[in-house]
Amino acid sequence: MWRVLVTVAVAASIVATAAASATVQTTSTSSTPPLTSPPTPEGFECAWRETAWDYAHALKPDLTAAQAGTLYDSLHRDSITGLVCNISVADRGRPARYQADAPPPPGSPVFYVAASGSSDCSDSGNDGSIGKPFCHVQRGVDACRAAVGGDSPCSVLLRGGVYYLGATIELTPADSFLTVAGYPGENATVSGATLLQPSWTPVPDQGQRKCTTYPNTDASDGGDLPGSGFVTATAEECVANCSANCKCVVGVWGSDGSDHECFIKFSGTIGTPGAKAGNTAFMCDVCTPHVWQTKLPAGMNEVTGLLVNGSRGVRARFPNANPETDKFPAGYIDVATKFYLPKDVGPSTMIHYNYTRTDFPRLFRTYEAGVGGHCSRYDPPISYWCSNMIAGGGAGNYMVPSGLGYTKELLPHTPYKDPRGAIIYSWRPGHWATWMFEVDDWNSTSLLWTKGGFQGGRGNPGGGQWFIENVREELDVPGEFFHDLKAGTLLYVGNGTTRPSGEFEANTLKTLFRVQGSQSDPVRNVTLSDLTFTGTAYTYMDPHSPPSGGDWSLQRSAALFFEGTIGCTVQNSHLIRLDGNAIMFSGFNHYGAVLHNEISYTGDTAIAGWGYTRGTDPAQPPGTGPDGTGGEFPRWTRVENNFIHHLGIHQKQSSCWFQAKTAESTVANNICFEVPRAGINLNDGFGGGNLIHDNLLFNTCGESGDHGAINTWDRQAFLTTVATGEPSLTPAYTHIFRNFVVANFAADGGCIDNDDGSSYYDEYENFCVYGGFKAGNFQGHAKKHHGNINAYSFVYGTTCFWNWPGGFPEPAFQEEYYNNTCILGQGQNYIYMSGAQYCNYTNKSSVLVEASGNTVIAPSKSSFVIGCGQNLSFVDWMNLGLDKGSTIQDAISNSAVMNLGRKLLGF
Repeated sequence: MWRVLVTVAVAASIVATAAASATVQTTSTSSTPPLTSPPTPEGFECAWRETAWDYAHALKPDLTAAQAGTLYDSLHRDSITGLVCNISVADRGRPARYQADAPPPPGSPVFYVAASGSSDCSDSGNDGSIGKPFCHVQRGVDACRAAVGGDSPCSVLLRGGVYYLGATIELTPADSFLTVAGYPGENATVSGATLLQPSWTPVPDQGQRKCTTYPNTDASDGGDLPGSGFVTATAEECVANCSANCKCVVGVWGSDGSDHECFIKFSGTIGTPGAKAGNTAFMCDVCTPHVWQTKLPAGMNEVTGLLVNGSRGVRARFPNANPETDKFPAGYIDVATKFYLPKDVGPSTMIHYNYTRTDFPRLFRTYEAGVGGHCSRYDPPISYWCSNMIAGGGAGNYMVPSGLGYTKELLPHTPYKDPRGAIIYSWRPGHWATWMFEVDDWNSTSLLWTKGGFQGGRGNPGGGQWFIENVREELDVPGEFFHDLKAGTLLYVGNGTTRPSGEFEANTLKTLFRVQGSQSDPVRNVTLSDLTFTGTAYTYMDPHSPPSGGDWSLQRSAALFFEGTIGCTVQNSHLIRLDGNAIMFSGFNHYGAVLHNEISYTGDTAIAGWGYTRGTDPAQPPGTGPDGTGGEFPRWTRVENNFIHHLGIHQKQSSCWFQAKTAESTVANNICFEVPRAGINLNDGFGGGNLIHDNLLFNTCGESGDHGAINTWDRQAFLTTVATGEPSLTPAYTHIFRNFVVANFAADGGCIDNDDGSSYYDEYENFCVYGGFKAGNFQGHAKKHHGNINAYSFVYGTTCFWNWPGGFPEPAFQEEYYNNTCILGQGQNYIYMSGAQYCNYTNKSSVLVEASGNTVIAPSKSSFVIGCGQNLSFVDWMNLGLDKGSTIQDAISNSAVMNLGRKLLGF
C-alpha cells in the first residue's frame, strides 16, 4: 500500500468541504488488510514456526504447560490461511515457575486476607493474623498503612480465592514499600466484577415456537430423540414437549385405545394428511433463542461486560460474532455504507513553537498542534492532526463521521424501538484503528451520534466495516446479554429451555489498583505479585486523547494504574480478560517494572507508558506541549520476561507495549503474539534511549494494516535532557537488537516500521522473517540497520532495503544498511529507492544510499535494485561502486536459513 503526502492546502480544503457539506452523505468501505508474506520456498512457513517454538523455550524456559499450549496453538496452525505445521513438542523438562524475589523481609509486618465467598463478611474481631485473617483486601492495606505509614516494608498476603473489590484500591505515598501478593502455593484472584446472584425467569413470549398440527395424520419414522415414546394425556401436551426442545422438529401423538404415546423426533416428515385416524402429527419451526431475565441490584452501573463461568459474554450485536474468538472480517458489515460527514464545529486554535530541529530539512521541524475544533472530541482537546502543518502518510485533518444510513438489508432486525446507547463499532478506513460511537439519535433510515470516534489519533470523514452492539432487538444467539437499564434487568440468551447456571460476574470497576503520588512526593516501591487480575469494565467510551504526533489516541487509565511513583513493580501475575488497558505508567514514573507476567485477552493494550509535558502557549492544555525537561514522564521502565497474547478484543489499536512521551525503556525477553496491530509501538522519538531486545514477536497486525510488527513515529519536536543531560531536541539513540520478529499477516511496513519522521534508531542482529529495513520515510533519518537477517522481506513490496520514494535524507543523516544478510525469492529486489526526479546513475553523488558489506542470497544469484528511474541487476548495481563489499550467492535451504537465525540469536 503506497502512501502519499497530503499538503497543508489540500488538508485545509478537506476541512472546508466537510464544513460546507455537513449534510451530504459519503459512502466508504475499506478493504481487508492484505497478507504480506511474499512467495517463499515450500516448507519455509512451517520452518520459521518450528524455529520460533524453539526460541520461545530458550527465551522463557519456565513456560507453564498452559502457556506452551497457547503458544503451540498459534504456531502450529495459521489462523488466516489454515496452514497446519507439525511442530515437535518433545518434553523439555520444564524448570520451576519463576518465583517472586523474596518472602516478606524478616521482622516486617504481614497481614493476611482470606476470601470469604460472602459479601457480608465482617472484618470486625479479626486482626489480620494467619489465624484471624481479614475478609477484604482494602482492610489489609489499611492495616499496613496504620502499622508503618509508608516508611518501611509491609505485606498483605491473599489466601486462595476470588476477591471482588467493590471499589478501586487507592495507594498513596503513605503506602510506600507495600507488597500485595498471593499466598505461596495458592491462587488468589483480584476482580473488578460484581458476583451476581441471578434468579433467572423466562422472558414472556421468548423461546416460544410455532408448531403446526395435522389431525388424523402420521409422521415418518425419522430419528427419535432420547426418551421418545412417553405417554401424554393430550396431543397439545405432546406438541408442547417438542416446542420446548430445540432439537425436536417433528413428532406424532397417537390415540390408539388407551395408549397415548408421544414421539418427538430430530428429523422426519409429515405423512399424507388424513391417512391415519386418531393420530396427530406436528412440525415445529426453527427454535428461537430462549431469553432469560434477572433483576439486578438497585443502583448498579450499566453492565457493559459479563463473565459467564469465567468466559466473556457477548453484548447483543449484529452481525453475530464472539469478539474474543472471531477475527475480522467475521462479525462485520462489509458492504458499502453511507457515513454522514462531520458537522461544522469551527476551527481549531493553532499552537506553534519556534524550537527547530535542524536535522529535518522540511517536515516535522517544530512542535505543531491544534486545540478545539474537531479535536474537541478529545480530552484534553488537542492533537497534531488538528494543526495546520500536518504531513505524513495519508495526512489529513482529524474529523470523524456524525452518523450512518441504514436499510433493512443492512440491519435486518430494524426498526429498533429505541437504539439510544447502542454502540457503532467501525474501522477507520485503512484499518489503522477502530472507532466506537454512541448512538444518541435516530430515525427510520439513520443512526446518529455526537460522542465517540476519539479512540484513534487519525480521522477520516467516512468509516469502514462496522457492527452494532447493545441493542435489545439483536439479542438472538446463546451467550449474548443485554442490560435493560430502564427495567433494571439483565437479559441473557441461554441454550434452549434449560435455566442458565454457573457464575455470572458483571464487570463494574475500571481500575483495580490506582497507585497515585506526584513527582515531589512519589509512591515508592509498591509491589503487586503472584496474583490474577480480571473483571474490569471497558473504557473505550471514556475520554481519550492523542499523546503525541503518532497515529494513536488512548485513555489515561488501566486496571493497574501508576502515576507519580518510583520503583513500583507488577510481577509473576496473570492479567486476563480486563476490558480496558491492563497496566499504565502515567506521568512521572521512575524504574517501574513489569516482570514475568502473563497478560492475555485484554480489551485494549497490555502495558503503556504516557508522560506529561508542558508548554507556554495560553491555549496549551495542561500536560501537553513540547517541553519535557521537567521530567514528568516514565523513565527507566523495565518490561521483561512477559508472555503476552490475544490483545485488542475491543480496540484494535492496541499493543503489547506502547509508549508516548516516555524514555529509556527496556523491553526485553518478552513473547508477544496474536495482536491486531503492531506488537510494540513508539508514538514519538521524545528523549529516546530505549532498549528493545531479545523478544519474540509474531502474528501481529492480525486485523489491521499499513504498519510493522514494531512501529515508530516522530512527527513532533520535543525538548528533553535525556540524550546529553542538557535540553536538546535530538533524542538519544534507541537500540533494537537480537529480536526474532515475524512480519506476517498484514505487517506490510517491514520488520521494524520506522514510520513518518522516525530517526535515531540503531537496529542490529535481529532475525527478521518477512521484514526488511524501512528507511527515510517522510524525512526520517540517522538510522542504522546492520548485522540483521532479512528473510524473504516485504516492505510495501518484496525488498530488503526500502527507501522513501520522496527523496533521501540529508547527507549528514543518511540511513545505513550494512553487514546484513538479505534472503530473497525469485525476481525479488535487494534495494528499492527514489525515482528519477531525485537521482540518476550517471551522477553517482545523487544516489544517497548507504549500503555495504551485505550478503544477498537469491535463486541463481539473481536480484535487482529498483530506483533512479530504472532497474539494475545486482551485478550492474555493484559495478557503480556505490555499494562496497556486498556479495550475492545462490539460494539456500530452509534449514540453512533457520540455522543462520539460530546462530545470530544464540540458541
